[in-house]
Amino acid sequence: MLRATGVIPLHDENTVFKMETSALRQAGVRRARWDAVALAASFKIVMLEGMEAVFIVIALGASSRQMGPASAGAAAAFALVCALGVVLHQPLANVPENTLKYAVGILLCAFGTFWTGEGLGLDWPSGDVAILGFAGGYLLVSQMLTIAYRRYLARLPATTRTARAATAAHPPRHGLARIWQEAIFGLFVDDGFLAAGVLTWNAGTAVLTRAAMVDHAYTPGLLFAGVALILVLSAGRATMR
Repeated sequence: MLRATGVIPLHDENTVFKMETSALRQAGVRRARWDAVALAASFKIVMLEGMEAVFIVIALGASSRQMGPASAGAAAAFALVCALGVVLHQPLANVPENTLKYAVGILLCAFGTFWTGEGLGLDWPSGDVAILGFAGGYLLVSQMLTIAYRRYLARLPATTRTARAATAAHPPRHGLARIWQEAIFGLFVDDGFLAAGVLTWNAGTAVLTRAAMVDHAYTPGLLFAGVALILVLSAGRATMR
């Protein structure tokens, strides 16, 4: 959504690849016995991204008591990615990455809301089809927000828009703050406000549902409305920063 509204620039894989390659080559000139740049790059690529896949596999496998199929799927995906890397070994510039990220975000919101409801013991009347309903709802909300914030940004001076985009794309981080953001905190979330808000709302909904203060019939709407509201606040916070 932030890329679609222009708050942060659209991702250009070729440009990023050239910049990162140039930076790594320049840093590699200064290497001594240990190639710290290569170690850091390998850690971020393998450890951080790999851990995300591990978390997803464990969450899916453990919740359904089917660790075997979940692990087999992860192994098949690993083999496929390795094969594609060997065959392609170049930036995937022709892949519509910005659109894919947007679609994945919608699906993650939908699946997350659905699984939260299952964790609260809800029996979805429509079964797994509820995921499609949530996806459609989040798609509608995000499109409305994108249109609204585009109009808001269009009324700002060009210098203000440029300054905000630069700050959002390259936030000032140094020393321990940068290590925390990229190597630890960044492993789990990119937007701390959004993550904390969703966790707090889900926890509050769980307490109300468990205490029978909210009927189970209203819980799906409560979950969706809360996440949508926090999404609105987060997007507005980033846009008006």
